[in-house]
Amino acid sequence: MLRGCLILAVPITLAICVRPGHARADETPTAAADVEFFEKKIRPLLVSRCHECHSDQGKGVKGGLHLDSRAAILTGGDSGPAIVPEKPDESLLVEAINYPQDGVQMPPRGKLPQNEIELFTEWVRRGAPFPAGENKSDVAKRRGIDLETGRKHWSFQLLREQPLPAVKNVTWVERRMDAFVLEKLEASGLRSSPAADRRTMLRRLSFDLTGLPPTPAEIEAFEADTASDAYARQVERLLASPHYGEKWGRFWLDVVRYCDVPEQWSIEKGAHAWVYRDWVVQALNNDLPYNRFLELQLAADLVPDARPTDIAALGFLGLSPVYWKELKLDQAVIKSVVAEEWEERIHTLSGAVLGLTVACARCHDHKFDPISQEDYYALAGVLASTKLTPRSMLPEAEAKVVAVAREEIKSRQKMREELLAKKPETDEAKQQAEDLAKQIAELEKNNAALLRALGVCR
Repeated sequence: MLRGCLILAVPITLAICVRPGHARADETPTAAADVEFFEKKIRPLLVSRCHECHSDQGKGVKGGLHLDSRAAILTGGDSGPAIVPEKPDESLLVEAINYPQDGVQMPPRGKLPQNEIELFTEWVRRGAPFPAGENKSDVAKRRGIDLETGRKHWSFQLLREQPLPAVKNVTWVERRMDAFVLEKLEASGLRSSPAADRRTMLRRLSFDLTGLPPTPAEIEAFEADTASDAYARQVERLLASPHYGEKWGRFWLDVVRYCDVPEQWSIEKGAHAWVYRDWVVQALNNDLPYNRFLELQLAADLVPDARPTDIAALGFLGLSPVYWKELKLDQAVIKSVVAEEWEERIHTLSGAVLGLTVACARCHDHKFDPISQEDYYALAGVLASTKLTPRSMLPEAEAKVVAVAREEIKSRQKMREELLAKKPETDEAKQQAEDLAKQIAELEKNNAALLRALGVCR
């Protein structure tokens, strides 16, 4: 599946997918005429047409292919050499710029003018002269990333307890965090703000935990409560409020790009988006452990002890964009659209869970983070083998009842529409259509499982 995924993504991710070959750099001196030809005709084209995507000075090196030295060109990108010297007919670079119907087309913004294609072809025919070459070892070094060095970056280190800094006003420190805050205050010659009065304290706490102000009665009760654990009890009260999950669930929903409004690409899915939203809110209110919170959102349908209502958690990926695909479009275009869907899901998943995006690795290894292009397509392979389908949130027995009821309703609706469409209209047809409408209403009213499936009652 992963291999198939790589093939599908080629038009997007690889600037030039190269045929197998093992051409080596010609170490003989370049003829003066060839040097002049390269400097006047080819180097300007490489800079203007190619270096944006295939040079360290551009926006990023796509497909692992550098076109800023002869050694780099002959070493090639992720799949091997880009050209075969003196053999333009066997060089994929030449093939790509000729825009084959069933192959990689470069540059992606449009085919080069014919005279420029002929110049590149002639350059390869001459043996691809490229003066001021580059050491092959340097080319090898910059292909790929140093994973071990990347893992040493501070943001990937395990959390560990730090020694407390020395402070002057030790009586101000109640928690470990206070010592670090006070150290900076004292170093800057600043003093902490005075303690807030109880009314202000409760308002701050209430807004922080629920997003709502306390009621006058709650403020009065807290001001009158002189017990040493009064503040702690207010914290527990607000954490137990259903508004806690509503306030803090919004942060997660923003991260996963949730929206109540149905998108044009999925009216049916979007109409029930609130099911996922409510599941997130309830998960926070139930103090669901974070590992379980993630597990259910990624694989609730495969978790043995998941409840039927946990299927709603699959909205994490289930509500992701499914872009419009016109079957009359070229096959390469449709593959590109599918690859865009994978990237959207990888971007959301990695950004939400890792705190960094993996989406950049679609075109190249990360420069500093230990994230490789191979990692990206491993994830893409998983998503490519995942199909988005409707799932019932009801227990299996009730789900079967709902399925039967829906088929009966669908059948009666079709019969009713056919009766109303008949011309000329007759009193008998109108009466039959009215009877069918009553039957449909009766089925919906008396089927509790169906009502729950429709979200009428919970």
